[in-house]
Amino acid sequence: MKKRFLILSTALTLVVGSAFAGNVTDVTQKVKDSFKKSFANAQVLEWNEAGDFLKVTFLTNGVRAEAYFTDEGELAGSIRSVFADQLPLSVVSAVNTKYGEPVLMEIFEISNVEGTKYRITLESSDNKYQVTSEASGNITQMDDIIKNKPANFEVISGDDGITFPLITLGAVGVISVIGNAFPREFSRMT
Repeated sequence: MKKRFLILSTALTLVVGSAFAGNVTDVTQKVKDSFKKSFANAQVLEWNEAGDFLKVTFLTNGVRAEAYFTDEGELAGSIRSVFADQLPLSVVSAVNTKYGEPVLMEIFEISNVEGTKYRITLESSDNKYQVTSEASGNITQMDDIIKNKPANFEVISGDDGITFPLITLGAVGVISVIGNAFPREFSRMT
């Protein structure tokens, strides 16, 4: 009986210990205050180290989210799961135009100093895709994305004003607002 108890307590210690591995308990007050200021009604689940950042996993309005802070308390970015009806209409329209009303499997909203983007996993017909909708308007950032994209990844402009520069960098098309309003005139331009 003692042997079983010892084995059980050792196993329980290993399981509980591994569940809290990487958990940070000495988060500075400056970082905690910055978190509270950024996410006033959030409930902290845990703090962890993530590279050079402190990652806090928390609940806000019943939704699990993560935020990343520097040691100085600066919010570097956040990520949360969202529902399809929370996507901007321009993103929904772009995805439906390209993939024909696919099944949206997973949607993450990623926010940082460069803006907000959405990472979407979707299924269309028999194919599964990972799509990133990014609308910073930063051509340098888009050039970096185009240069470092996987072979099966296409970049499509969603901003009429920067379509030509993006096409010259390697984007393959545009989902145009003007093109929807004036399709004949827009098609003559291409």
